[in-house]
Amino acid sequence: GYGNYITAEGQKKSYWLLQNNWGKHWGDDGTFKVDMHGPDHCQHNFVHSAAFFNLDIPVVVPAPSSEPEINDYYMKNSPDFFSNFYFNKYEAEKANGLGDEKGAIHNTVLYGQSGKETSAPSVSVGDQSGKVVA
Repeated sequence: GYGNYITAEGQKKSYWLLQNNWGKHWGDDGTFKVDMHGPDHCQHNFVHSAAFFNLDIPVVVPAPSSEPEINDYYMKNSPDFFSNFYFNKYEAEKANGLGDEKGAIHNTVLYGQSGKETSAPSVSVGDQSGKVVA
């Protein structure tokens, strides 16, 4: 902004009202006044040399991030946590040939060292007294 003031000699002069960058606690609610014409012995006006300037600052472009940074610190929140460290049940069965429910776990045929197929022996179960019942 701008305004007028009266000097000690009674002369009316104009001033620029400028905003400072130190906050409202400094100056007159964060502003200060500068004489528009400056002192008589000054060849360069203060306002022209300080208030008007050209800055050539390049625009900062942030680097693109493909993953959220929160997963760097809290791995348990990462959507890939379990699939990275543990087999998914479906993938484990598929990798072990168990997708069709056949394999060493679900097969009733046992293979001995001789290479001949034998049926699985009956498993004896103990009764409540601990005796083995065939």
